[in-house]
Amino acid sequence: MWRIKVIMVSCLVALLAGAIPAASTTSEQGKPYTTEFVRLRRETTGLLYLPTVQGPEWKVGLVSMHPNNDWYEHPSCTELAARGFRAICVNGQYFNQSRDGMIWENLALDVAPAVRYMRQLPGIETVVLVGHSGGGQLMPFYQNVAENGVAVCQRPELLTQCPDSLADLPPADGVVLLEAHSGHNMLTALDPAVTDEDHPEVRDPSLDLYSPANGYNPNGPSTYGDEFKRRFYRAQADRMNRLIARALERREAVRAGESPFTDTEPFLIARTGGRMWELDPSQISHTKGAYPVLKPDGSQVVEVPHTVRVPTLNPQRNDTYVDGAGTHLLNAFLSMATRTTDDYYVTEDSHEGVLWDSSNSLTPGNIPGMHVPVLIMAMTGHYWMVVGETLYQRSGSADKTLVFVEGATHNFTPCRPCERTPNEFGDTVKTTFDYAANWIRARYVDG
Repeated sequence: MWRIKVIMVSCLVALLAGAIPAASTTSEQGKPYTTEFVRLRRETTGLLYLPTVQGPEWKVGLVSMHPNNDWYEHPSCTELAARGFRAICVNGQYFNQSRDGMIWENLALDVAPAVRYMRQLPGIETVVLVGHSGGGQLMPFYQNVAENGVAVCQRPELLTQCPDSLADLPPADGVVLLEAHSGHNMLTALDPAVTDEDHPEVRDPSLDLYSPANGYNPNGPSTYGDEFKRRFYRAQADRMNRLIARALERREAVRAGESPFTDTEPFLIARTGGRMWELDPSQISHTKGAYPVLKPDGSQVVEVPHTVRVPTLNPQRNDTYVDGAGTHLLNAFLSMATRTTDDYYVTEDSHEGVLWDSSNSLTPGNIPGMHVPVLIMAMTGHYWMVVGETLYQRSGSADKTLVFVEGATHNFTPCRPCERTPNEFGDTVKTTFDYAANWIRARYVDG
C-alpha cells in the first residue's frame, strides 16, 4: 500500500512540475474541445484547448494572454477553440497580481514560451497572437520586439528600457486585437484637482470633476464646457509630468544608494478616478472615418461608428485607498507612465498630444513596428473605439482590418444599460468571434 502512495505522490509532484500533462478531458458533456494543462516555464503556465474535431483550422495555433488576469477560460480560447482552432490561454508571472508592481517589459518573457510551444505541436503551420484588453496592449509590444530586435525597446528616450533577455523572441504570423488598451490608462485616470502629492486631500475646486459647478451631473451624463475641459486636461498632463519627474528623481536616489532600499521604492498615487470621458460619453464618442460596423442582424454597414455607452464612473472610489489609489512600485510606475505635449487634450474623436513613443507599454507606439496581418476589433458599448482607429492608422501592416461590434461591451457581451429595446444588440459574443474566426481562416486556412 505504501508503494502505491509513493507512486501517487511522485506523480502529483511531477504533475505540478510540468513533467506530466494535467488531466486533459473536460468533464462537461457537449463541449467541442478538451483542455490540457501546460507548464511553459517556472513562472508561466497555460491551458491548451484542443478541438475534438480536427478540421482545417487545426493547423492554426492561437496564443492569448493578459498581463495579470486569470486567462485560462477566456473567450479567446473557448470561443475560437469551439470554431476549430487550437489555442493556449496563458497565465504569466504577474497572474492575479495588481499592475502596480508589474514591470511591463518582463511580460514578453511569458508570451515567448507559449509561441515556441505552439510552433512545436504536430500540424501547426501558423501562430497567431490574440490580445484582449490589456492583452491587446501586450501583443503589439511583443511582436514589435520579436520582429525588430531588442534595440527597439532599449531606445534612450524611453522612460524604461527592456532587458537583453528579450533578444531573439519568436515572432508570430498574425495578431488579433480585441478591445485593445492604448497603454496610457494611468494618465487618463489621474485626478488633476490634486496639486500636491504630499497632500492629495487638498484639491483645487476649479478642477473638480465631480462638482456640479463644473458640469457634473450625478443623475445622468455630465456635460463639461470647453474652457473647463482645456484646463482639466492640461492639469492632468501636468500632474503626470510632476509624477514622472518625482519618480525619476527617486530612481536616481535608489541607484546612488540614497534610499532605504537597493532595488525600488513604494510610489503611492492618490485619487486616480479622473476619467472625464467616463462621465461624459460625448467625449471619444465616435471615430473620424467610416468603417465596417457589425450589426445584430448579421449585416455589415460601413459608417462612422458611434458609441452607445452610458456613464460608468463612481465618484466615491476616487476618495478611497483600496480603489482610488495607485500603490505602485517606483520602477513599475515608470514602466507604464506616459509623456505628453502641451497640447494634450481629449475630443469627441481623438486623444491629442500623447507621446506614444515615450514608453514600451504604449500600444500606438508599438503597432507601427508590426508588419504581420492584424485584425483590430472595437466595441461600441465601451470607450476604446477611438483607440482602435488610432491603432489602425498607425499600424505598419499592409494587411490590416478595423471593425466595430455594435452594442458590445469591453467583455464582448451586449451592453444591457445601453439598450433602447430588449435584446437590441443580439448575441454580440457570437458576432465578435464569428468575425475573428473568419478573418483568421481567410488568411491562414483558406489562403
